[in-house]
Order: sequence, then C-alpha cells, then structure tokens
Amino acid sequence: KTAYEIKECDWSSDVCSSDLELKNYFFVFVGKKISDNRYRIESDLINVNKSYYETIEYLSDQEYVNLICESSLVVVPSLNEGYSHPVFDAFSFGTNVLFHKPSPAAKILEGKKGVIAADMKSSSNFLHQVQYALNKEKSTTEENRDFLTSIGATWLGLTQKYVDSYKKILGYN
Repeated sequence: KTAYEIKECDWSSDVCSSDLELKNYFFVFVGKKISDNRYRIESDLINVNKSYYETIEYLSDQEYVNLICESSLVVVPSLNEGYSHPVFDAFSFGTNVLFHKPSPAAKILEGKKGVIAADMKSSSNFLHQVQYALNKEKSTTEENRDFLTSIGATWLGLTQKYVDSYKKILGYN
C-alpha cells in the first residue's frame, strides 16, 4: 500500500507548478518503494525540488499515528486499496484525506467533511486534486470517530466481524 502525508512547512522558493500554491507543504511518501503508484505521483511532482519530499518505506505504529496527526492531508493513491486502512486511519484522526474513488472507503466516506474521493488513474490533475483537498473543510476527530462507531468500523467491531465470518466458514456456531 502507498500512502503519503502532507505536512505544513516553510518553503521559501517557488517549487511548484506556476498555477498552484503548494509551497507551504512538505510531502512524505509512506509505502513500498517499488509501488507503481509512487512513480506515477512522483512524475507529477517533477517540477518540485526533491528536497521538499521524502519517501519512507516503514514507520512504527507510533510514528505512523504521529505523522497522520501532524499532516494537513493524507493521500492514498492506491488503485487497488483493499480495506483502505490509511484512509480510515486519517479520517479517524480528523485529517483530510484524498483517495482513489472506486475503493471501498469511497462508498462509506464520500461526502463527509475532509474526505475527497477522486479518480486517480490519471496523474494529469493530481496537483489540482491535492490543492482542492487541502482547502476542503476539516472535520473533527470526535465527529469522525462517532460516525465510524455508528457503522461498526472500529478495530473491535471489525475484528468481531472477521471472527464471526471465520466461524461461519469453519462451521462453528
């Protein structure tokens, strides 16, 4: 899976395409370095000095939580995102999130504050999608967690659903 966060910082030079103002952000790519999606996104950042973003292959759980909480936006460009953990993680912390529209997360979260589901098959308008997502109204951690709890999308609730599914498959009552 590939996810990356955008954190506020102070860029003093013009590093972005002329039609966008992303100078106040630092991009952090988190995920497998071999991901095709990472190269697609990086190709859109060709005009951005590489000193303004980094790629991290692994984070501890605490580092991951800290990065999400410090971020202005979490982008999950994966076209084949399964359960969409990074999307739900960012949403649960009240961080704006931009992700690929056909994912399961889009069916659940689309229309919520701070959530942008977009077709990310083409990188031609990626920076515009990021700019739009950065300006989108934020939600709060409390309202997002209340929503997730109401639909049973908590770690405990989801674990119980998996256990129940396995019990049914294995013939346990």
